[in-house]
Amino acid sequence: MKAIIFDLEGVLCDTREWMNHSVRSAFFEHGIELEFSDKELYNIRGCAGCLNSPEWIQVLLAFNGKNYINKIYELDKPEEFIVSVLEKEKPDKLLAGEINKTYREIYYSQKNQFRTPLSGIKEVLEKLRPNFSFGIFSNTKHDSILKLLDNAGIRGYFSIVVGQEDVSKQKPDPEGLLKAIAELKSTPQETIYIGDTASDVQAARAAGCVPIGLLTGMGIERWLRAAGAVHIFPTLKEFIQSTAIVQ
Repeated sequence: MKAIIFDLEGVLCDTREWMNHSVRSAFFEHGIELEFSDKELYNIRGCAGCLNSPEWIQVLLAFNGKNYINKIYELDKPEEFIVSVLEKEKPDKLLAGEINKTYREIYYSQKNQFRTPLSGIKEVLEKLRPNFSFGIFSNTKHDSILKLLDNAGIRGYFSIVVGQEDVSKQKPDPEGLLKAIAELKSTPQETIYIGDTASDVQAARAAGCVPIGLLTGMGIERWLRAAGAVHIFPTLKEFIQSTAIVQ
């Protein structure tokens, strides 16, 4: 293996508090109180990772006040169920668009105030750096990624950053991964992609990379396993202890 490409949110940084605050505030500004727990809200985003942001807001509109939430935990691949709920409930797309606009304004209004690096990231990168080149592929805005890396003091570790504006298709499409791999002068077979959602795993498999799942973010183990993750780890520290993978 020559290269490791990381997802950002849920892998290198913890976004749960700020994401939950931002989306709850956005709905509240439009007169709607979300009835999910923070964990449920975060997991809904995780299993709807193949959807764009306005579609995710539609899912929340469709699920809110209903009993659909428990069903997603019973399924290995809840994506089809989510689509069926959207077709059944037909949430207001115009309203979803307005809520999404408010959500994004709130989420990106702060300079990564609550999007903090996960504990021990710098130490992990130091241990891996002698043997790997590093990149990032995330659906987050490019400048927001750079701000977080600067705040964490780890920007210098990464040779390539591929963000939301750098690709025409978002995950699970492999476009961004293939772009990062080319910049790192690696090959898909020599590259590990570490993500926290099924769409991350699907993108890695589509690109021909080694897909590694992490449980520090939006996804749960059964979704990552069903998507085809080769290995799943509780944190990055356990990942670097698996010498059979990182050698």
